[in-house]
Amino acid sequence: QDKESGDIFVFFATKTNDPYTSEIVVYHRRPGERSFELVATLPNMRRLVTIGAGYTIDSTNLKRYLHLFASNYDTVYYTRSVDDGKSWSNYSVIASNVTTGLYNFMVIDTKAKSGSLYVQYRSRLTRKLLVSRSRNHGQTFESAMIVGESPRPSRDAIGICGSDADGESLVVSSYVDFRAEDSSINVLFKNKSIFTRIPYPFTKTTGTPMMNLMIDCAYRGSRQFFITAAIFTGLIKDQVYIAHGTLNLADDNELIVSEQ
Repeated sequence: QDKESGDIFVFFATKTNDPYTSEIVVYHRRPGERSFELVATLPNMRRLVTIGAGYTIDSTNLKRYLHLFASNYDTVYYTRSVDDGKSWSNYSVIASNVTTGLYNFMVIDTKAKSGSLYVQYRSRLTRKLLVSRSRNHGQTFESAMIVGESPRPSRDAIGICGSDADGESLVVSSYVDFRAEDSSINVLFKNKSIFTRIPYPFTKTTGTPMMNLMIDCAYRGSRQFFITAAIFTGLIKDQVYIAHGTLNLADDNELIVSEQ
């Protein structure tokens, strides 16, 4: 939802007659209207796993860009629209031979002056966790930044705190492995890929597989950021574990852990 204009865009991935192929459709509800209009049907995608979408606003000409990331079993794709979803660019490949989390694998800073997009994925070859970033509304993406590594399968998530006075985003990248033995929060800011690594206080207490990881953060003011992470476990016994910490941004733009 564009909170300034009130426009709402909804993205659905639906199955086709081929059980291994999905179709992505886009709906738009304009301010004051009660129903959604189908505005686009994107090209079919094989073995689709998850999608993520959002928007940015170009402050120079007030143009709105819609962004869509789609992930199948080994590739992350990206496309964007400049006419409120009526037409879309051809899919471009952000990364191949990778996997993504089912949820929270991409984030968009709608307030950043630079139109910042972030997508997180894990290499199938090296198990490294990487983040690709665009700071020009998806026109180009920078080289991937390494934010973590886990030898075993894990749950990954990415969140965003907001922007500083210069419009630079502060992004939090995170992962937890299934046994919660190798888990961390990594902070990305400006041109540096990792400011600090904060070990999770989670321990092996449930004995059950972890189902999902969520992460969020907020700017408290006075150059201080508050980060919260939640792990949801299931299958045998449903439990939720929450960790939080506070980060201070020093004068030299280094992040300092003040409490955890």
